[in-house]
Amino acid sequence: MRMINARRAIVAAGSAALGVGIVGSATLGSSLLPALLFAS
Repeated sequence: MRMINARRAIVAAGSAALGVGIVGSATLGSSLLPALLFAS
């Protein structure tokens, strides 16, 4: 029972990190894209 809970916690942490990474890269990309367009 404890192993199942640990695995579920690991999966939840992994999916949360993935979501934060996607949102972070999207925010970073949307803020960097206009700067790159203005620079070129």
